[in-house]
Amino acid sequence: MPRFRSIECGAGVRDSTANLERIGAPSLPFGNVAMMDVEGLKGEAEAARRAGEAAARVYDRGTWIKLAVHFFVVPFIVVVFRHHLEPWSYWVLGALYVLVAGGMLYLDQKARTVRDRALAAAERAQRDYDQAMKQAVG
Repeated sequence: MPRFRSIECGAGVRDSTANLERIGAPSLPFGNVAMMDVEGLKGEAEAARRAGEAAARVYDRGTWIKLAVHFFVVPFIVVVFRHHLEPWSYWVLGALYVLVAGGMLYLDQKARTVRDRALAAAERAQRDYDQAMKQAVG
């Protein structure tokens, strides 16, 4: 694994360039180190992209399940058993519907946060790779 890597902000390539220039390292070995770093960042960017796509797929699948539970199960119970329900039970089922909706919103927010973080990490990794590639070429 290369010594000069940074996933978060891409500063690792800039910092390692400044450190090597400051100590007077020759430019040829740095070019090899920079290309190793660029290749490492490319692999990390691809892995982060795949992880972001997987998180988006998981979120999309989970959303359909949550919507089916919320908009189908509780109303279906009310429709099927409407002739057997006491009047007070409609209040209970209404409260259950609101609680299920709140729970689904909470779970959806958590899943959306995971998806957004994975996609943001993929964007950062791609941006770091692009920046390192520009520095290595230019």
